[in-house]
Amino acid sequence: MTKHISVEEAEEILDYRFENPSFLFEALSAPGTGPSRDGNRRLAQLGDSVIKTVLLDGWYFTGDDRGKHHFPPQEGSSDGMVASAQDLLSRVGENKFLAQIACTSGLDTFIVVNNSQHGHQAFPILLKATIGAIIGATWIDSKRDVPTIQALVKRLG
Repeated sequence: MTKHISVEEAEEILDYRFENPSFLFEALSAPGTGPSRDGNRRLAQLGDSVIKTVLLDGWYFTGDDRGKHHFPPQEGSSDGMVASAQDLLSRVGENKFLAQIACTSGLDTFIVVNNSQHGHQAFPILLKATIGAIIGATWIDSKRDVPTIQALVKRLG
């Protein structure tokens, strides 16, 4: 049984309209599903690299050679965050951090899983891969537009 994906609802959460929705469908397909059976693995690898590039690009232009970067406060908070580039990359690489983004954004409800996973809570590694895959899909669909990816990363947290 395949889960129905509402591309429009997922795009609403992302605040991005895909020119080629098949990229989003692939990003939301867990390994073992979809036409290639690889699911979102390839897009997840690409997306992980794109996330790191966008974050380091933002740090580089601060001119701070010690690796510290001040991030503005998130919505609902008055405090910004100061983190080293390495701390930031470590945090983004954590399954727990990206899994939380998938859940709080509601994107976890759109993931197509294989039959053996139906009715079970998605594993953090699958949620992390899905967020990476969505970033990778947006990267390709936007024709590698860095400001689009920066805006998406900011929206997702």
